[in-house]
Parts: sequence; structure tokens; C-alpha cells
Amino acid sequence: MNQKLIKGALCLVLLNFASGWTLFERSYGGKAAEEGLFVVPRADSGFFVAGYADSAPGYGRTYVLKVDKHGELVWSKLIVDTLGGVILHGACGDGSGGCVVVGQERSSRGDWDMFIQWIDSSGALVWRKNLGSTDVNDIGAAVCQTEDGGWVVVGNTITSQGWDVTATRLDRTGYVWWSKSYSSAGTDLAYAVTRTYDRGYVIAGATYPTNARFSDILLFKVDYWGYLVWQRSFGDSLWDEARAVIETKDSGIALAGFSSSYGEDIDGYLLCANAYGLMRWVRTFPKVGYEKFYGLAQTQDGGFVLTGESAFPGEEADLMFLRTNPGGEMLWQRFYGGEGDDCGRAVVETGDGFVLTGKTWTDSINRSDVYLIRTNSSGNVGVGTEGRRRTANGLRVYPNPFRKWVCVTLNGEWGRRNGEWGKKVRIFNQEGVLVQNLPLKEGNWVVWNGCDFSNRPVAKGVYMILLPDNQRVKVVKM
Repeated sequence: MNQKLIKGALCLVLLNFASGWTLFERSYGGKAAEEGLFVVPRADSGFFVAGYADSAPGYGRTYVLKVDKHGELVWSKLIVDTLGGVILHGACGDGSGGCVVVGQERSSRGDWDMFIQWIDSSGALVWRKNLGSTDVNDIGAAVCQTEDGGWVVVGNTITSQGWDVTATRLDRTGYVWWSKSYSSAGTDLAYAVTRTYDRGYVIAGATYPTNARFSDILLFKVDYWGYLVWQRSFGDSLWDEARAVIETKDSGIALAGFSSSYGEDIDGYLLCANAYGLMRWVRTFPKVGYEKFYGLAQTQDGGFVLTGESAFPGEEADLMFLRTNPGGEMLWQRFYGGEGDDCGRAVVETGDGFVLTGKTWTDSINRSDVYLIRTNSSGNVGVGTEGRRRTANGLRVYPNPFRKWVCVTLNGEWGRRNGEWGKKVRIFNQEGVLVQNLPLKEGNWVVWNGCDFSNRPVAKGVYMILLPDNQRVKVVKM
């Protein structure tokens, strides 16, 4: 373990004495750009996180860490690779507290090979493997565990016609049972894979038809031996991609990603299909700006939780966390993060709440760190403090989400220096419509009671508060 690479920076920790477990926000990393790709709860109530540390473009390392139930770092490890040039894209559990990670590694020939690595629950390397063709770029995009404890890795390989999807099945020793490629007249990209009840596999991603500028959602199923069973595509004439796929409790299929076809701008979506890939329904969650989903899981009650990123025009992205009922209707939405770009990559239900991982921005030198959040069943890290943010100017927003009122405060020194007292704070809804103007009080604070110009309560949803110095902060009305 290299302690110099660990900051373990505390964002927020709250002890919930009623239930005896801890809610927290934490970040972990060093002088590189780190990102969490996968998290699994451990039997000791802690968590195992697999991620990626990118010290320079094309020169990264596998980064794994163990934390206890309070979010305290127990250990972390950088897995040293032979050539020292890997980029990781996906991970899954090994069934015993460890993980398998996949991505791409620069070969001695100068091209990229598909990269697969198994790491046990202690952070030790079990084995690593490279797959690929000579002078051809091959990329591992996602991986899932098979019913016998092996793995299916999906990815992409470049051909004369563009990118094709590949799938490779390996046993626990790394021996390759089969490897298949799936091509069309255009370009196809795989981003996610899941095992199905009949021992087949569903692969999701994006497809670019011949001469098309934008992509459609790609979904297809292969059987136990990798032979194509059926193939579907969804979307319109704009940009559509699937970044996560799971099998549902009723043996259907759920997809998440982002789309320009089912709403305005780029919206995150949740799509449910039956076992044959025929669409049942699709839901989008639009607002001003963009939303993208990368992580998806089904809850014990048959609903869904999704995580990704969300941003208003002109501002950095926040980690977005959203829960729906079994029909895909949104129950609540939460945002986490700081001043820079933040993103969620994976979410797991823990029985008493949820744990999420992804990345959070630190600074221009260290860039991003692994972000780990443990919430209660409502997606909060504490009563009255959920989603609280502080910036370099001392900006605080609380409570967020709110029901009756939300308070925004700035430090007094900033206000005296900038002379902003009395200036207007503007509040916009998701469509960008101005719903309220409020003066900044002496001492640099303002309270919004959740009402519009006619003193009528506004609808539930996401609102943007624009301060006199053009700082922006998102709040959620419950």
C-alpha cells in the first residue's frame, strides 16, 4: 500500500444512532485522476471498491480499496501492470468479495489489446490476461459473471467497416471457452452486459447506421455459446446510447443511458423491455441542461435506482441519484458533489439504504478522486443536511432537497468585498422560466419559501438559484 497516494478526504459523515449504521460521503485518491467503477458490500459491513487511477492519458493503473462501515479507509492498492498503460471501463464482482476489471492495455506493438484482471477480496492479483488481434485495436467495455463462476467480457474491435461488438467467455482460470464478434453495416459499440435466467447474455450499447451522424440504442441477446438470438434498436434521428443493462425480477430487461429522442436536450432515460427485447415503456427525466445515466440497479420492491451526472447549461456536472417505482415513475432525485464535475458510475442497494461510487473533482493538480456515498433509503446522507454544498465563496444551501423552505448563505466578507447586498437572487424552473426574484439580505442570505410571484407553491422538481455573482446552485423541491 502506498500511503502517499491516499488522501481519504472527508466530505460528510453522519452517525445514525437509531439504526446503528453510518451515512457518509467520502473521497479517496492521490496525485492522479481516480474514479470508482464498482462497489460491493462486504460481510463485515464494509465495502470493496474497484476503480481506475489515470496518471497520464494511456498510462493508468487498477485502483482498489477497502473501507469500513463508516467510510474509513482500511487499505488501498495500485495494481502494477506489465506495460503500465491501461484504461479501465468496467468491473463486476467475483462472488467472494473481489472483482474482475476490464479495459484496454497498450501492447508492445503500439495498438490496444483487451485487458482482463481478477483481483481477490484482499486486493491481491489472481491473474491478468490480454486478448486481441495483431495490429488491431481491441477494447474491453463491460463484464458479468457466469452461472459457473466464470466471466463474459464484451467489448469492441476495429474492422475495415468500423467498430464491431465482441463477446468472450472465460472460466475462473482465464481459459477462453469461446469468442464471438457481431457486425452490421455500420458501427456498433458495446457498453454493458448482463446474464439472463436461461444462461444467455444481453448486451447493450449504441449502433451507428451507415452514413448516420447519430446513434441508436443497441440491444441484443446471445445464447450460452455466444450465438445471436435476437437484436433490437431504439431511438429516433438523434443521439441515443445505452450505458447500463440488467435483468429484471420478472425476467425482463431494463436499460439506462442518455437520449435526445425521447425529450428535449440530452436526457437520462430508463427503458424496460420484455425477455424478447420488445419495449414495454420508456421514461425520461428532463430538465434544462443534460442528464446521463451510467449505473442501474433494481430495488427490493421492484423499482429502480439510477446514478450518473446532471448539469445546467454552463455549469459543472453533479452526481445524480434517482429512484423510481416499478413503473419507472420518479419517487425522488438527489444531487451530490462540489465545485467541479462529479459523476456516479455504480449503485448497490444495501438493505437499509444504498451505496454509490464514481468520481468527484478535487483540483486542477489532483483532478478527480474516487467518490463513495452511503445513503439511507431516501437517498439522503442526513436529516436536514442532505445535498449541502459549500464553495470557495462560502456558499451553503440547506436543506436540499426541501419541502417548505430553502436557505442560501454566503460569507459576510465576500458580500462586503463585492457589494452584493440587496441585489436580486433569481430562481428558475426546469424549463428555464423565472419563477421568483428575492433580494440578498444584509449578511448575505436569502430564504425561498418555495412559492412563485403569485405566492403559490411551485411544483415538485429541480430549480436553479442564480446568485448576483452568477454562481448557480440546484435545489430540489419535494
